[in-house]
Amino acid sequence: HSTDSQFNRFLEIAIASSLKADYHLLLARDLGILSSKDYAQLEARLSEVRQMLVGLRKRVLERMKAAGVRRLGQRVKALGRAERIEAEAV
Repeated sequence: HSTDSQFNRFLEIAIASSLKADYHLLLARDLGILSSKDYAQLEARLSEVRQMLVGLRKRVLERMKAAGVRRLGQRVKALGRAERIEAEAV
């Protein structure tokens, strides 16, 4: 689970970095360092990468949530067993 949460954090940072890169592309275009054509091409590629990162993060979060639900179910079962054993001992 900690690996998933670490990977999720990495993806959050990557998504934020892509937004920062998007700003830098826009600034470079506005300053005349990038042509509008080059900006459009790079921004489209960056947007595609960001969409992939967001999709991957969504799947990681779903997996983390599912794992949490499974762990909760295991705890409830263990608690039920412990209560039965305790009741039998009395």
